[in-house]
Amino acid sequence: MSGLKRVFSYSNSGPILNINEDDCVVDIKNSLFGVIDGHGGSGIGDKGSELIKNTMVRNYGTLVSDPDATMPFFFDPSNSVEINALMNTFLLANDELLKLNEGKSASSHAGASMISGVSVENSFHCVSVGHCLGVKVSSDDLSPFFLPDSNYSFSMMKYEKNAQVFPYSFLGEKLDFSYSVKTIDLKEGESVFLMTDGIFQRVSGIELLSLFQTNKGNPSGLCDMVLALANDRGNKDNQSIVILEY
Repeated sequence: MSGLKRVFSYSNSGPILNINEDDCVVDIKNSLFGVIDGHGGSGIGDKGSELIKNTMVRNYGTLVSDPDATMPFFFDPSNSVEINALMNTFLLANDELLKLNEGKSASSHAGASMISGVSVENSFHCVSVGHCLGVKVSSDDLSPFFLPDSNYSFSMMKYEKNAQVFPYSFLGEKLDFSYSVKTIDLKEGESVFLMTDGIFQRVSGIELLSLFQTNKGNPSGLCDMVLALANDRGNKDNQSIVILEY
């Protein structure tokens, strides 16, 4: 049997913080999935993430249901209808964040990094903005398809010990933002991991692959072990992960 077989998602505030500014997008009906890493002033980052999630879930299905529908902001004929619909939901979410931030001081603005995508048969069509990580994992290999657009440097062998990172572009800052678009082809037995920095920043690629091999078919156990490793190494941030098993 081909295609997406199982989805696992988890998001919490982490070991230190009281408020979770992260979130996960899990829309089974439209096969839409993602992670959101929100930031902002007190009591605004979590609202921004929730606004993004609700905007995407509310609009993506409408845009993708009719291939001939007019896309309100963005259309590239070289891209799939799924990518075009995704880009429009990102732009709509950014517009909603800008409205939320209007009239507030910069220290009270909501912003967010995000990876979101849609699963179609054995492909994952996805868009990334800011400081999140997306990797494809098989039984013997791990390869990033979205690296964080930030001062963080992903490594297969070493984890990042410095906590001070910042995205170069993110939703909620301005009308124009930098983004990346990919279509990931997957075989049976392969998985997609989408993660916020409270997880990936303190776990190397080879460690993530090893934990996947140890917990193959057990995404909950895998998540527990990855979070425990990151937290043992001093993570203080929110933590979110989405695992798609093909």
